[in-house]
Amino acid sequence: MPLDRYNFGAMTDAQKVIGKAFMKSPTFAVVGASKDQSKVGNEILRWYQARDTHVIPVHPKERELEGLKTITDISQLSSPSTTALSIITPPQITLSVLKKAKELNVPFYWIQPGAEDEVVLEYIKENGLIDRAIYGGPCILVLGDGIRSHLPRACSHRIYATFMQCDTLFDINLRDNRSSLPYLTPESSVPPNYAMLSSTLPICEKQERFFASSQFAVIGASSDPSKLVSKVLDWYQNKHMDVIPVHPKEKRLDGLSAIPSISKLPSPSTTALTISATPQVGRL
Repeated sequence: MPLDRYNFGAMTDAQKVIGKAFMKSPTFAVVGASKDQSKVGNEILRWYQARDTHVIPVHPKERELEGLKTITDISQLSSPSTTALSIITPPQITLSVLKKAKELNVPFYWIQPGAEDEVVLEYIKENGLIDRAIYGGPCILVLGDGIRSHLPRACSHRIYATFMQCDTLFDINLRDNRSSLPYLTPESSVPPNYAMLSSTLPICEKQERFFASSQFAVIGASSDPSKLVSKVLDWYQNKHMDVIPVHPKEKRLDGLSAIPSISKLPSPSTTALTISATPQVGRL
């Protein structure tokens, strides 16, 4: 498809839906990333970096691009089922990438203008990938920020974390409807027994990325139903989230199989942690 036939600044309604789902992914990979900063593949990689996303460059030869470790092929993705692909490759390579991505159950693809041809489009349509792929003209450099601006945000909130008697209590106030969300980031400055952390966080997207995770783990999970952390575990289960309790001794908690430490997580790179433990443990 000639580039002069593309509409770089427009998307169909269906593509807008896919675009939102694409942008909610916890991880992104850039297939066709380049070390040449004048190339679109490099521009897109830096676009992701500038927006504090977890992005992985894919390059067959380079070991590092823009300070990030590369992988040579998407088959090396640690969690392909939760990774969205930006594809900036010649059409014949794009086709092979899509075939591999389909095998790996990659959820979404953004195919940059010029990276597809009629053969690629036919493959997308014949293999049921229309609801996963953005193609035919939209450019992430032009439209990406617009899509991100329509994602749900919680931009004016405060996190209060109280460590008392080695239990973590927290309360989160959000501007949207998600109240009492169990999001906690430990800090190394917390004293052994008691501290109050209070900060306004200009990191709305970090919360979005946290809750876009494919799996969650609760460190400090307890068998005592009176403990607040038990309510956190219940919260995850009530939201039908894939949650793993972490406890050094208990084999099962709240009907779930427990693991003794986060080193036993099946996919740590796609797991978000809620921490309710002593500050010493929280710093590990």
